[in-house]
Amino acid sequence: MTTTGGDSAVAKLDISGRHDFRSILRGTLAHNGTTVAAFPTGTFPTGSGTFSFTNRAVAGLSGDSSGTWTLCVVDTDAFGDTGVLSTWRSTTDAREPGAPA
Repeated sequence: MTTTGGDSAVAKLDISGRHDFRSILRGTLAHNGTTVAAFPTGTFPTGSGTFSFTNRAVAGLSGDSSGTWTLCVVDTDAFGDTGVLSTWRSTTDAREPGAPA
C-alpha cells in the first residue's frame, strides 16, 4: 500500500479475513525501513472463522507516512492451516510529523 503524507506515529490498522486457527496469527507492519509488531498471537479467538479489527493503534513508527507500507501476517504453528486476508488498510492523520494533536 502507498500513502501520500501524514504522521506515521499515529498509524492505525484495519484488517479482516478468515483462518482455520485464528489465535496463532501474528502481524507486523513495515514502513520506511522500520518493522513493528502490529498484533501478537492470541489477538483473535481460538478455532476456525473470521478475524478482524478496526483502528488498532500501531506503536513504534515515526516520521512522514508517505511511501510504501507492508503488512505481514504470519501463521505461527505451521500445521497446514489455510486462510485469506480479505482487506487491510493503514491510516494516519494529515498532520505533519511531530505536530501537536
